[in-house]
Parts: sequence; C-alpha cells; structure tokens
Amino acid sequence: MFSWRRFVAAAVAAALSVAIGPAWAADIVRGSADTLADVVPGHPALTWGTALKLLLPDAHAGADGSIEATQIATARRLDGDDKVAADGPFHATWLSARDVVEGGRQRLLIFVEVDQSLSGTPGSALLALIDPAPRPRLLDLLDVGNDRENYLESGAPLKIGPGSDLILVSSAHLDAGEDYLIREALFVDGDRFGLVASVFIQSLNMCGYDRTQAVDFAVQPERGAEFGSLQVAVTEHATRTAEECDPPPSQAAGVKTWRATFRWDRAKRKFATTSHELDALSKHNDEGP
Repeated sequence: MFSWRRFVAAAVAAALSVAIGPAWAADIVRGSADTLADVVPGHPALTWGTALKLLLPDAHAGADGSIEATQIATARRLDGDDKVAADGPFHATWLSARDVVEGGRQRLLIFVEVDQSLSGTPGSALLALIDPAPRPRLLDLLDVGNDRENYLESGAPLKIGPGSDLILVSSAHLDAGEDYLIREALFVDGDRFGLVASVFIQSLNMCGYDRTQAVDFAVQPERGAEFGSLQVAVTEHATRTAEECDPPPSQAAGVKTWRATFRWDRAKRKFATTSHELDALSKHNDEGP
C-alpha cells in the first residue's frame, strides 16, 4: 500500500543526502484504532495500546478510527526540564519503535508523532524510554518535535559506549528550492536522555546554483571511558549549473567541510565541544540564498 509518509521520508533522505543511510521509514506505523491491538515489533507480549498509555495515559480509539488522547505524561525538552504542555484532544498519527542498549541494559524506544497541525510545536513528537520487562515502565519522556516531519532513525545503531547505543532523531521539511534538516544525536545516562550533538543543515536548489549538505557521525572509542567521543562532519557540495540566470554572488561553487568533536565530561556528565566550526556553519546557513 502506498504511504505518503514513507514517500516524504524517502524524499527527505534522498534530497539531503543524509549520512549513515538510516532506513528512514522502515519502522513507521500509521496510528489507527486497529493499531492499538497490534503488538510492538519484537515484543510479542506488548501491544501498541499498552505502550502508548505509558506516555499518553488516556489513549483510546477515536470515533473516526484514529488514536485519540487528551493527556501527555510529564515530558521535557532537551534545552531544559520544563514540562511540555499540549492542548488536547489530539491524535497519534505515526508510531515507531526500536530496541536499544543503555549501560548494558535492554531498553525500548517508542516514538509518537501527533497531529500534523502541531508539528514543530510542544508535544508534537514524543520519544519515550521504556524498561520493557518484566512489566513495561516509562523511564523518561522527551519532546523532540523540531519541524514538520520528525523521525526516529532506524538502521544499525552506532555505539557511543561499550554498552550504550547512540540514538538519532531527525526533523525536516522540504520547501521549493530549500530543504532543512535538524539531526540530533542522543544518548542515555542512568535511564535519562541526554544530548550529544545537534546539527542543522540546509540544501538549496536555485536557478544557476545547487548545493547539498550532509552530516556524518562517527564514534571514536576512549580507552577506559564509559562513553566515546562523537565526531561530526558536515560536508557541502556546491555547483554552478548551466542555466540562463545568475546565482547570488555569495554562493560559491566548491566543497566545504565543518568538523567538531564532542567529548564526554565525566564530572559534568555531559558532552561538549571546544570547536566553533558548527557555529560557523550556522552563520553560513543563516546567510541564506
């Protein structure tokens, strides 16, 4: 069956040349009343209905066949501990799940995007960390809605530590000639989400000029450390195209690269970088076409 959501996800991945090749839409499930009775992939004893009630306590089948809710469990943003307030009722439109390892412990991620009209607003995309056994238990809940389309990336995870997976979440939208992507690398420390790095990239397709930005993540193990270092590289490929128009003079052809390494600060229990190159990238993108 054709899925517009999967089409958009594939288009985002292709247009922005996202590195590491995540299978963007492989684990995305359309939220509907019928879905509530289905089992979460890899967890035969857990239904979507039971899992969703951990983060949407009153999730239920709506009269229109959707998954409807009016409440969100206590959620926070990565930039602070503020509670997320979202006015209901709203609908759980897209669902996805994946298993991760944190400190050698098995954990389950549940990702829920609510009504498209709320995308990019508080509560529009929720990422839950769940202890699946013996009885499912919500450990942390994060609001990761940054743009119109929000995704929990699938594919083989990178290891940020010997017993911990790196979690990648993306937010994107496609405009006429301008495509945007925010890619966030998350980790879990003591059953609580934390941010390793957040990267904003922008691709342009203009008359006489074309540029594509892609971000690549790589982990460098640190001997004896609980977490490795995350190496971030953003590469831009820009070309002049043979069209009867003049591209803006500020948009030069060529290849540019911005790099940063995020290292674990054990005393502060967070990742940080001394590089200013991603700030330079933001300034570059803010200049626009």
